[in-house]
Amino acid sequence: MKKIFLPLVMLIVCLSLVACGSNGKLKTPSVKDGVTTEGEEAIQVRFDWDKIEGAEGYEISEENKYCKEEAFREAEYSETTDNFFTCGAQDDFDFRIKVRAYKGTGDTRQYSEWSEYATGSTYNKE
Repeated sequence: MKKIFLPLVMLIVCLSLVACGSNGKLKTPSVKDGVTTEGEEAIQVRFDWDKIEGAEGYEISEENKYCKEEAFREAEYSETTDNFFTCGAQDDFDFRIKVRAYKGTGDTRQYSEWSEYATGSTYNKE
C-alpha cells in the first residue's frame, strides 16, 4: 500500500499544478500604449492587453494630468472583465494606466503582479 500511496500523491500534486497553471499564479498583463480616437463628447484613449488565462477580470489603476502639469493626479481604480480600457477628456490630457488580472472574490481573490505603465494622450505631442 505504501508503494502505491506516495506515487499517487505525487501524481495528484503534479496534476493540480498543471490544472492551475504553474502553481495557480496569474500572468501579468502586458498593456499596449493608448490609441487616440475621436469620441462623441471627448477625445478617447483606448488601452488594450491580451486576455490572461484563468483571469476572471482586471483591475485598472488610472492616473491623468493636464498636459502642462508635471505630476499625475492620484490614481483612480476600476475593474472590468474586458481586455481593454478607455478613458478620455475634452482638453489636452495625458493618461497612464497599469493593470493586474484577478480571480476569485473577497478574501480568496488572487491577483497577478501589476503591469508596467502604458501611456496615452488626447492630443498630438509633436
